[in-house]
Amino acid sequence: MRTRRPRHVLHDRPGLPTRTPRRRCHDHETPSPPAIDQEEGTYVIRIDGAEPVRAKRLVLAGGVWLEPMLAWLGLKVPVKTLINQLVVTERMRPVMRSVVDIANGLLSLKQFENGTMLIGGGWQGKGDRIRSGVETIPKNLIGNVQLARHAIPALGETRINRVWLGLESETSDALPMIGAIPDHDEAYVIGCVHSGYTSVPYMG
Repeated sequence: MRTRRPRHVLHDRPGLPTRTPRRRCHDHETPSPPAIDQEEGTYVIRIDGAEPVRAKRLVLAGGVWLEPMLAWLGLKVPVKTLINQLVVTERMRPVMRSVVDIANGLLSLKQFENGTMLIGGGWQGKGDRIRSGVETIPKNLIGNVQLARHAIPALGETRINRVWLGLESETSDALPMIGAIPDHDEAYVIGCVHSGYTSVPYMG
């Protein structure tokens, strides 16, 4: 029987746990970019204050942080950071059974089993990759909710419970970034995937 080696996860976001042993995954937190070298077909990742990590395969899956991560390997690929707004309502009676989108507008609307409604669609808030989401933009919040109520008038029966902002990565042509990294054996990248559940089938 083969024994699976623990995976190593590298990030520069403070406050995350340093180890998740149940998943056989070690998490390394670093405020500065690591040095990545190749020695005899193995990637050697040197992190300040920690023992070097050695791996036969390297996968970069850092979302909006893919631009600086690809720079570790000498690649310059612009990655835009979107500050997407999401709204959750209070619970209400069942009014829809499927996801609702508007082709000529920014709207993604769905209702959960507990009755709450999730309103999204890509309306932007304020923030960036470094500070994360900072604050909503009132006119965007109002516009998003008004569009949702136009699509599902029954939303007038409920109220907004909370609003938050999430980060999404986007390439210059809005296409996913997935596959082998040129000139680097056993190094791969995946990210900048809009509508993940919808996109998975054609991405393989």
